[in-house]
Amino acid sequence: MSINAFPIATVPPAANLIIFSPSGALTATDVQSAINQLLALIPSVGPGTDPLALIHGFSLNVVNPTVSGNASDRWAAQNKVITDCSQTDPQFSANETVNNSIFPRHGQNIVGGLTIAKQTFSVQNNFMQSNAAGQKFIFNNTLLAYGMGDTAIFANNHVLFAGGPVDGDEGQAWGVVSALFQQNYLNSGTITAKPAQSTVNTTTTQAISKSKSQQTVTVVSTAGISNGDWVVIEQSVPSGAANLEAVQVISFTPTSITGVFLFNHNLGVTVTPALRISVGDSSLFGQDRVLVNLSGTSYSTGTVSSISGGGFVGTGTAWTNSIVGGNALNIGAITLVADNYTSFPFSGGAGTLKSWYQISSVTDATHLGIFTTTIAGDGSYHGKGPGAGTYLIRPAVRVLRIVTDANGAYTNEIICETTTATWTVGDSVEQVICPYPDVSGFQYQLGSWTNGSTCRDFMNIQNGGARMFATAIRIGDNATIHGAGADGIAFDSCFQVGETNNVAFDANFSLVAAIRMRTPGGFGGITDAAGTIMWNNSAWIAPQSGNGGLQINPAVGTDGVTPPSTSSHSILNFMAPNKGTNTDPNLWQLNWGGWLFLPAVNPSGQRPYIVLENNGGANSERGVLRWTADTFIAGTEHLGAGADRDFIIKTGGLEQLRFVAGGQIKFSGAPNFSANAAVATVLGSVGPAGASTTVQKWLTIQDNTGATRYIPCF
Repeated sequence: MSINAFPIATVPPAANLIIFSPSGALTATDVQSAINQLLALIPSVGPGTDPLALIHGFSLNVVNPTVSGNASDRWAAQNKVITDCSQTDPQFSANETVNNSIFPRHGQNIVGGLTIAKQTFSVQNNFMQSNAAGQKFIFNNTLLAYGMGDTAIFANNHVLFAGGPVDGDEGQAWGVVSALFQQNYLNSGTITAKPAQSTVNTTTTQAISKSKSQQTVTVVSTAGISNGDWVVIEQSVPSGAANLEAVQVISFTPTSITGVFLFNHNLGVTVTPALRISVGDSSLFGQDRVLVNLSGTSYSTGTVSSISGGGFVGTGTAWTNSIVGGNALNIGAITLVADNYTSFPFSGGAGTLKSWYQISSVTDATHLGIFTTTIAGDGSYHGKGPGAGTYLIRPAVRVLRIVTDANGAYTNEIICETTTATWTVGDSVEQVICPYPDVSGFQYQLGSWTNGSTCRDFMNIQNGGARMFATAIRIGDNATIHGAGADGIAFDSCFQVGETNNVAFDANFSLVAAIRMRTPGGFGGITDAAGTIMWNNSAWIAPQSGNGGLQINPAVGTDGVTPPSTSSHSILNFMAPNKGTNTDPNLWQLNWGGWLFLPAVNPSGQRPYIVLENNGGANSERGVLRWTADTFIAGTEHLGAGADRDFIIKTGGLEQLRFVAGGQIKFSGAPNFSANAAVATVLGSVGPAGASTTVQKWLTIQDNTGATRYIPCF
């Protein structure tokens, strides 16, 4: 719809034009007449007659929005609904702030030799490209639910699919691709211009309160300042709470500057020149990240011999605050060759990913400190250095502003912190990827306080179909984790259970196994410890892959080898038949490398009882070791109609002594007896009835001194 003004004598306009004929200049009455005509053309609100229905789409572009009821929160558009449900039926009804629908009628979905075309249909497609420092969220959902009823951020995520994949698809899922990656490319460029820099060097004579509005701040002197200059307020060493900011001078007097000050500052902070340069493309630059001058003065003499916390110790070094042209508040940045990464997606050479750390202090010629931190405030270095100790120091600055024009377009000018190092047109620069990100995936918290709470599963995964899925949760890696210079290990712990839990793992029902651990192997030169269970970081249960068995060890093997080495001789292992020292093709072998202790009374209140069955059932025969009252018994016994069996003692595989079932003791070894002398020894009638009257053999024994003695046998 459009509004036109035209003389009365012209041809009548189209029906969708508003007609009015001013006699001269437009007046308020003319405008009101046009508004009245417009209102008359708007249909009544109702189904199919929505007065705001836009057939051909709607585009909203806003630069620096001013709309808001809160000066701290501005928006491009706001949708607000207040309802008491008086306009909805008293049933399962809904009131939505925004109801977005899309009805695709035709599309493309092909990745072939001639045609590559895939239409993407999205109800919402949210995108943010942020050069600014600060918190960056695509969605920030807050639900304050004070009434009874279901409460959730995601009320119903429902996907109904009937199609299948073609080449290039990611398949059917709730979330096809969820990615959280550090920047996977370098951001290098060249300084294309260096406008005139301010030369101011002064301090403030008042405290500064932050404001979005321009204000005048008094200083000792404005010598070296021009209108439009960028200055740095409160230049400081790198830290996790550095309070420096870049301010553009709008106007000045001999003792004051006017600009927009967004930070609070105490009285007496410094006002120094900002480094102001232009690059070929500033669209990928990020506020507060570090820019290194790859063409600037460098220093690499000596080596970094050791690192303690965030402190580097040098050998053969002559470190100073001005080692590459800087000063105590901006010394430069250091990188260790040990931290270089050249595998995919980085290409080595000029494409090498380097870990540049800003130098926060130089104590003396051989000691410097770096700035690094975590969300917990850990200032220790966590890289792979020092390695061989090879290092490089270059000039570096923090980027404080990425300048844009009034329409938000990049001017390719960047404003950086104060530096005394030399930066010139033509220098190669790189805004480095922060070497100390603190990365985590999803972080969930939930809690309930009332005693009547029914607290169910944190996450409930159910298969609601008729087909078995391969895994409920899969933890894996990408091949890049095994590349040169990579850690080689995807996760230190794939599953960790914290404190105060009743049961760490509860397998309620499993058809094949409660836990299945694969056969140990190897990948990418890494020894695989699959199947190993470890507790207290030392004790372990592991498969003995060489012998097809199982090893159990409370600390280290009997040979002193720490698990999970397959060469370790554990305190207990089970060896498969016909493996290693087990030559029996039918029986497994138990190897025990320590004490076997059976307590006097076991949990059932009985004395220890070791039974080796010959056959089972009601008529079994078995060997036993047990205590009866205060008598220790080792022997054979039977149940029911089972037979009594001999008890034999062997040494060297040879039978030495046999306790004959229901009979005498038999000394089975031939060396147990010595022949009689040539002259028969006559005993007369001292032997039992039917015995020989002469000594037939001599039972040969050793006394307590080891001397051989003889007992006559007749």
